[in-house]
Amino acid sequence: WRQAKQEPLRLLARRGDVEAPHLTSKIAAALPAGAARPGRVATTIDLRLQHLVEGVLRRQRAKVDDHGAFQAAAVVLDTATAEVLAWVGSRDYGDAEALGANDGVVALRQPGSTLKPFVYGAWMDGGGSPARLIGDLPYEVQTPDGVYRPDNYDRRFHGPVTVREALASSLNIPAVKIASELGVDRLLTTLHAAGLASLTLPPDHYGLGLALGNGEVRLLDLAGAYASLSRLGRWRAPRWIAGQPEPAERRVLSPETAFTLLEMLADDRARGIGFGHAGPLALPFRVAAKTGTSSGFRDNWAVGTTPDYTVAVWVGNFDGSPMNRVSGSVGAAPTLRQILQLLYPDAAEPGDVAWPRPPVGLTRARLCRLTGKIADPRCGATVDEWLSPAALADASRNVDAAWTRARVDRRNGLLAGPACAREDVVIASYPRLPAAWRQWSMAHGLPTAPTRWSPRCPQGEGGGAGALRDDVRLTAPLDRDRFFLDRSQPAALQEVMLRAEAEGDAPLTFWVDGERVATVGPPFEARWRLRQGRHEVAVGREAPEDAIVVRVF
Repeated sequence: WRQAKQEPLRLLARRGDVEAPHLTSKIAAALPAGAARPGRVATTIDLRLQHLVEGVLRRQRAKVDDHGAFQAAAVVLDTATAEVLAWVGSRDYGDAEALGANDGVVALRQPGSTLKPFVYGAWMDGGGSPARLIGDLPYEVQTPDGVYRPDNYDRRFHGPVTVREALASSLNIPAVKIASELGVDRLLTTLHAAGLASLTLPPDHYGLGLALGNGEVRLLDLAGAYASLSRLGRWRAPRWIAGQPEPAERRVLSPETAFTLLEMLADDRARGIGFGHAGPLALPFRVAAKTGTSSGFRDNWAVGTTPDYTVAVWVGNFDGSPMNRVSGSVGAAPTLRQILQLLYPDAAEPGDVAWPRPPVGLTRARLCRLTGKIADPRCGATVDEWLSPAALADASRNVDAAWTRARVDRRNGLLAGPACAREDVVIASYPRLPAAWRQWSMAHGLPTAPTRWSPRCPQGEGGGAGALRDDVRLTAPLDRDRFFLDRSQPAALQEVMLRAEAEGDAPLTFWVDGERVATVGPPFEARWRLRQGRHEVAVGREAPEDAIVVRVF
């Protein structure tokens, strides 16, 4: 005891004696100034679950620190009541060095791709069909601020994709295309209805980038928005004080659209294009889940919802510093997965977790993967989709018009002319694809109708090119595009891609200021080295058939 008596005392900050400290601080701060503090405030927090979620965030720290992410937050809602069951604003409230007293549950951050379900939802409620195919191909749109060219996270193009694949794989280009059709004002109205009230600026401020999450939202509000999907389109405000009256509800999306979105977000097969299969969101039970990554890798998000629970996770840094190129599927999704497994410890298959019933009128239909029409024996790959009566009628209409038939020389796959022997000819069916899709499909081995005649039995005298012809169109650059040379980079590296569309595979020639740049076949692309000045870019077969003007500064 003498040694203990002589040992100097060190005063340590009080830690760990306040439950749910971020929520406790929020409740205390909301009390009127000078008012007497109540002896007890009853909350909706489930303390056992609160401790479990706090433990998950602490255990994940060692893994995520390597990615340059030093903070995380999570919130768990009872989906049916919108009551907050767990509120963890940071990994450690008492860690001043990591700004642990900051509350990531209510901090405003950019949500990245987590807004995409509401882009497609608003579009489907406006008449868009889940059977629609979207071209995930180079896309440019003129905006008041210049030309906007969205890219996918993997910097690749995936050709024609279904709405289900585009959403589940979080492809950026299809989302921007759909937002362009929908209109930013209508998208913003839907997001406000879903409780994302922090998006206070006018539609022109956000532009089409709103589809990719360029506004700022709160984790709590995002959880509330996703909970509305499991309520089949009905939103109610999250609440954390026990005994309050039931919150009023409002309609965000139709029941049919909300159910279809849930099915898409729970489809691990549809995530394959963007994330591969059996990733962190692939669980043995059904959860509608989505990840997001903000620009500059400053924020990772992962949200999952079932009729029982809605869980939202944020990972990043409170000082806004970027992470080491970490996406939501790597940074936040593993934490979401662990929390969901805590909520459903005994769930081992889809039927172990409650799931909404399909609303009356929805029909599960089998569609052709490359036409979006009802499947028939001509189809190769097929997909199953939930369709409303109107969407089903559209998918069943003009099925034959989605196909073209051709006499093909079975020896080489080219068009068979009159001189082909009967035993060498097969009548084949091919999906009709827009010109831009056809070129991508040819380059990636998808079935496309031949446009050249077989040299063994060509069309009439001379044979050769029997290609179908249509107007040639220059698709990149756009007219009046402006480019700026980077004086710090070698001139040889400063190039742009010239792209064109045309029916058939007859070669096209690109010219700049009358000088030939290249003559190419499908997919009709060539590189041109930038040089300062005003330039006319043209494309055609024997002579220019389309032209635009660009400037290089």
